[in-house]
Amino acid sequence: MRIALAAAPVREGTRRTSYTAPLPREIETAPNYDTIRARPRPRACGSGPAVTRGRLFKAASRRRAQRFAATNREIMMQHVVDAVRGVPALPPFEAHLEAVNCHHNYVAQETHFGARVFVTRKGAVRAGRGDLGIVPGSMGARSYIVRGKGNPESFESCSHGAGRTMSRTEAKRRFTVADHAAATAGVECRKDAGVIDETPMAYKPIDAVMAAQEDLVEIVHTLRQVVCVKG
Repeated sequence: MRIALAAAPVREGTRRTSYTAPLPREIETAPNYDTIRARPRPRACGSGPAVTRGRLFKAASRRRAQRFAATNREIMMQHVVDAVRGVPALPPFEAHLEAVNCHHNYVAQETHFGARVFVTRKGAVRAGRGDLGIVPGSMGARSYIVRGKGNPESFESCSHGAGRTMSRTEAKRRFTVADHAAATAGVECRKDAGVIDETPMAYKPIDAVMAAQEDLVEIVHTLRQVVCVKG
């Protein structure tokens, strides 16, 4: 059985795990630990006040949580392959896996503009020159495998995904199960009140997001959703 390209993006969260992970030593001992700034302001990493000793910095920056997440994704991916292999209707096949493993919502110590700085990527992923990444759309939209261009003006970053246009509460108030079912027609996914907050209408158009970051990444593959499992 030959398939030109079959992709199974997997995502999982480590918020609860990261709350109990120790803070990396290089952050604890940094002379400007209380207020760490990175200039010029990164275009793709968001704007706002300097990063401080807040909850996000202490939780999202922990390398142990990132290693846990990466290992968890590898395990989930193998389970996906095994599950597909177990479908009686499918003939035997070989899976040549190329893993695109990227973190989002994290802190990394990197060198930019000649200085060693801490970069916070909130809703963003690393897009250094040649780096492969995933930019997912909503439950009913396309997703993309991208290759970074290493744009220094974005601190070598790009958008992680479409991004919300409204809160989860507003999405639940505004849309119905029927609206959600229509928006996800042709995609095998949950179509009930429990996922209205994730309905495609609550997110920005992914094509517009990709057009806005043409100088940050190039598109390697375009993925059309067939199944979306909301766990």
